[in-house]
Amino acid sequence: MRKHEPIFAAALAGAALVLAACGTETPSAGGGGTPGSTTESSSASPSRATSGTGTPGTPTGQASSKPVQSKSGGDPGRIRGRCHTGQLSASVRMRDSAAGQRYAWLVLTNRSGTTCTIYGYGGMQLYRSNGDPVPTRMERDRNVPPQLLTIAPGHTARSSLRWTVVPTGSEPTGKACEPVATTAHVTPPDETSYLSIPWHYGQVCDHGAMKQGAYRGTPAKAGS
Repeated sequence: MRKHEPIFAAALAGAALVLAACGTETPSAGGGGTPGSTTESSSASPSRATSGTGTPGTPTGQASSKPVQSKSGGDPGRIRGRCHTGQLSASVRMRDSAAGQRYAWLVLTNRSGTTCTIYGYGGMQLYRSNGDPVPTRMERDRNVPPQLLTIAPGHTARSSLRWTVVPTGSEPTGKACEPVATTAHVTPPDETSYLSIPWHYGQVCDHGAMKQGAYRGTPAKAGS
């Protein structure tokens, strides 16, 4: 029997090694979330970076910063962008009147030496001789849609005006329906400064309501 003791001892030692090996594999299988956690955190980081990055204003800002001549075509050396207030003069030209209605053109003239462009409506505010504002409500007439216009030096663009001289609502009938203006401040489209011009065209009833059309003139186009 003693001859078999070394073989038996060797078998026991081998079994112990097998059990030990199985014991080391068990935590690896049970801890499989550790590699998974590493994978999730690495994949989540780009996701958070993507959602957290981005400057939404950048594309819009780039688009809005394009010069006007890119729309109008022509020689960029001649068309240098929109018309600024300092390049223009303003005037009012009366048209026909009928049934208490008044019709006029609000005219902008390019008094500079450079062709420029305008688009849209602009604005106007009436004032008394003492500087007090007179009720003025500019209402856009959308029957004629605005378009980009080219104004060469010495040329004009015009906007239609229409108002009533018939008292409306609570306005008095035995005297002026609203204070009579002597001055108009005309603001060209997309500008914040104004042109001051005389106003010789009487009262504007309906609490200063004036229907204004988009400026008309020479459409901007290639070769203009």
